[in-house]
Amino acid sequence: MAVEDPSSRHGLKLLIQDYPFAEDGLEVWAAIKQWATDYVGIYYKTDEAVQADDELQAWWREIRHIGHGDHANADWWVDMTTREALIETLTTVLWIPSGHHAAVNFGQYAYFGYMPNYPTMTRLLIPERDTPEYAQMLANPEAYFLKAVSSQGEATLIMATVELLAQHLADEEYLGERNDPQWSSDPNALDALNRFRKALLDVEKLVEDRINSATTLSHRSGPTMLNYTLLVPSSGEGLTFQGIPNSISI
Repeated sequence: MAVEDPSSRHGLKLLIQDYPFAEDGLEVWAAIKQWATDYVGIYYKTDEAVQADDELQAWWREIRHIGHGDHANADWWVDMTTREALIETLTTVLWIPSGHHAAVNFGQYAYFGYMPNYPTMTRLLIPERDTPEYAQMLANPEAYFLKAVSSQGEATLIMATVELLAQHLADEEYLGERNDPQWSSDPNALDALNRFRKALLDVEKLVEDRINSATTLSHRSGPTMLNYTLLVPSSGEGLTFQGIPNSISI
């Protein structure tokens, strides 16, 4: 899907042009990684400082041996011995419940909101040729389809549930926001957060420019005219199909 590209801000070049999740996601990832790099650089001046932080090491052991005990001995774990390892770990931990979750969650209603587009179940198999069911399907495909998928009541319940899941609340806290002004008194950390916020504003402008210029990209702005906005960092309240909260909030 991508190859290494040292000239790119995020170090990768996509091999597929019409892939907005990856294209926008890499921009959000790069902003998060720079935020993690700036923050780690304030409090850990050397790799030895990472190794000497008992609380940090205990946190990493808990993630590996308790949180993921069934994979504790896998060879893909990093040793928490360098600042680089800490930065990569924090970037991943921050990305999954923010950007990744936003892309998965807040576009659901665009699909589930019209049940035939995304049935939640099927009750019937595709009929074999030369059977009465096959003749019924050919005679009235729409009726056969509706008979096979969710009932009206089940579909309505799923649609209502997904509508709730895909909404932003009035007090949502988005990536880069800190509603508690006392979260830190360190001016270096506050400056780093301001740079992160500026980077996210730049990402938002870049995504908007991509949408406006994507006249030939069907995944970015397809025949339904539903633009890919899921990784636009900010959002208002309700069903907006955009916005990246700080973390999963249900």
